[in-house]
Amino acid sequence: MRIPFADSGKANQDLTSFAFQTKGNDTTFWLDNIRLLGVFSAELSDGYAQTAKAGETVTYTHTLQNFNTTTDTLSLEAASSRDWPIDLIVGGEGGTNYIGTTYIGPIRMGPGMTTTVHVILTVPSTEMAGVVDTTTVTATSLSQPQHFDTLMDLTTVLPGETFVYLPLVMRGYSAP
Repeated sequence: MRIPFADSGKANQDLTSFAFQTKGNDTTFWLDNIRLLGVFSAELSDGYAQTAKAGETVTYTHTLQNFNTTTDTLSLEAASSRDWPIDLIVGGEGGTNYIGTTYIGPIRMGPGMTTTVHVILTVPSTEMAGVVDTTTVTATSLSQPQHFDTLMDLTTVLPGETFVYLPLVMRGYSAP
C-alpha cells in the first residue's frame, strides 16, 4: 500500500510503527516497519539475500525509479562490508558501468522513469564458509544531496568441495 507523504526535506525515513483509522469505522490499523515513500523522488527496490561459494560471482538485480514529476540526476555508489570486488551496471545491455565503487557519471532520470541496477559481487576464492557480506547501494540526488535511498544485499559464503588426499599404496605391483 502506498501512503502519499509530502516532502519534508528528510530522506530514507523508516518508522517502527504507524497507525491510521478507516473513515466511519472505529477500527485502527497498525503497520510495523514501514518505509515512507515520496520523501525522496527516486527509490531503489529492496535488497535481498543470496548464497555463493568462494570464487563465485553473485548478481543482484534491482530497480531504480523516479517517482517525481520532474527530471532528477542521481549518483549511484556501492560498498562491500568485506571489501569484495563489486561491479555496477545501470540499464540493460550496453548500460553504464561503474567499476568497483568508482563513480563514473550521473544517472539522469525523467519523470516516472525506471532503470535496472545490477550489482555483481565477486566472492574471493580464499573466503571461508559462513562469512556474510553486506553490500550497500546508495542513490543520491545531485541537486539535493540530503535526498538519498539505500538498499542492502546479503551474501553468505557456502562451503566448497573438500578433497582428502591419501597415499597410494599398491601391493603386488612390480614397477616396469
